[in-house]
Amino acid sequence: MYLVSCAIIPSSNKSRNDEYWGGAIITKGSIKIPVINTAQPRVYQYFVAWHEIYHLFYDLNLMDETHNIAVDMDLNERRADYFAAKMIFGNVYDYYYSLDDEDFIDRVIKCMDVYKAPYKAVLIELFEEAVTKYNDLDLKEKILEHFDNKPENLVQKFIDLELDAELVKPSYIVSLGGLEKKIQNAMKENQDVSHHKDNYQFLLTLKNTIKKEVEGLAK
Repeated sequence: MYLVSCAIIPSSNKSRNDEYWGGAIITKGSIKIPVINTAQPRVYQYFVAWHEIYHLFYDLNLMDETHNIAVDMDLNERRADYFAAKMIFGNVYDYYYSLDDEDFIDRVIKCMDVYKAPYKAVLIELFEEAVTKYNDLDLKEKILEHFDNKPENLVQKFIDLELDAELVKPSYIVSLGGLEKKIQNAMKENQDVSHHKDNYQFLLTLKNTIKKEVEGLAK
């Protein structure tokens, strides 16, 4: 199984839904290739990685050639989202109440920082704890009030709270999971096989194309 991390290549005619594209799992025969969209903030990349692990190991219905993953926590993907949340969070409820901040959003952002988790993932985990364990009606109401009101500029919010804003910025990393090295080794072991060289040239062209697009996004 290859692990591939790449940046999304946007174009002007993309639909609005593409801004929520977190990654995909591409199936080629018996090989499943997970892809993480590094044009998303790092906090979503971590969540999508765990989400993909669920599909790779536990999703018996993963048969399509491409299984797209959204970062807006689509209800159809709830089981994988739940798995990802359980892998990320410790006792977020107690941590939330250990904070001195009076502002609800500030507390949630500090939870995002500690657990490296997306905004809505923090709210969902807090909601579950509030409802199933503590019967915390006040917190439940606050979560419902703010669930669809994520701060518009999370980067500035992190800066204002003296937190590392890199967590909510894209990383734009382009990684093909060591595929280049694998092809180079194949070329050394089978010097008379021409298709390895063709594959290598194609890979270099692909990497250069993605790199140019990523550099354009990062400016």
